[in-house]
Amino acid sequence: AEAMVVLKELPIFSEVFSCYEVDAKSLSTIYLGPVPAIFLSVLKHNNGKAFRHAVLVTLIARIIGAKMKLDYYDMALLCQAALLHDIGEQYVDAGIMQKKGSLTPEEWKCIMGHSKIGEAFINQCTNYAPEVAMAIAEHHERADGTGYPKRLHADQISKLGNILIVSELLAGMLAKPDF
Repeated sequence: AEAMVVLKELPIFSEVFSCYEVDAKSLSTIYLGPVPAIFLSVLKHNNGKAFRHAVLVTLIARIIGAKMKLDYYDMALLCQAALLHDIGEQYVDAGIMQKKGSLTPEEWKCIMGHSKIGEAFINQCTNYAPEVAMAIAEHHERADGTGYPKRLHADQISKLGNILIVSELLAGMLAKPDF
């Protein structure tokens, strides 16, 4: 249901991806398990914008995965990682997450920690495949090695991690009113 809301809020999405059939209803088939499902429910209740971002990233990741002809297994892992990629932000102080303007170096370190926290959460609280946690950890890496947390270069980033990176960047652009 939230995917349909996201698509209606962002008509640019259908314009940019008009050549692809987007099956928003298929997001309901993503296996989450009880703990991640609870976290997403809390996120939706406390921060609808962040929840909609996760849904948009997942929709874009599905399109990219389909274009790359990912098999069913990899597509399922990609969707889990995309939907939960920012779950580590739940452990970052809300004041820092919502701060307008420049962050202090200490605040920036807190923000940067969310991908590692998300990876740890997935590894410790779920029985997901290790590729899901890895993609979550990598979603802020950059091909030139300037990303975080490990400053990986393109050839060091997993396939699912690369898809997640591109999906999040596209979601950020699509969500900007002047895009």
